[in-house]
Amino acid sequence: MHRDVHPEASKRINNAIKRAAEQGLNHIQALTFPAKFCNDHGRRINNLEPDWPESLEGFAKKAYDYYLKELKPLGYKITAQILDYPDGMPGTVGIFLSWDR
Repeated sequence: MHRDVHPEASKRINNAIKRAAEQGLNHIQALTFPAKFCNDHGRRINNLEPDWPESLEGFAKKAYDYYLKELKPLGYKITAQILDYPDGMPGTVGIFLSWDR
């Protein structure tokens, strides 16, 4: 939970976006993390509540702050989704980055 955004994040994201765009896509799964990185264990994400970013903590919060500072001003959009439900509870969160073609 205490890891930082990788120093080469911009380069990695740009490369992933370029590859996706070359394939005709307009979104990528940018990141996954455990729902325990949310102070509500993924409840707001699971319920599609608009304030879901407020539930992020640790690395997930740092990644979202990176998005706000570096990617949102360029027109990128972000969504979150619960990807699995071990024992019926939110397990893994996927963060998806999208853009207009």
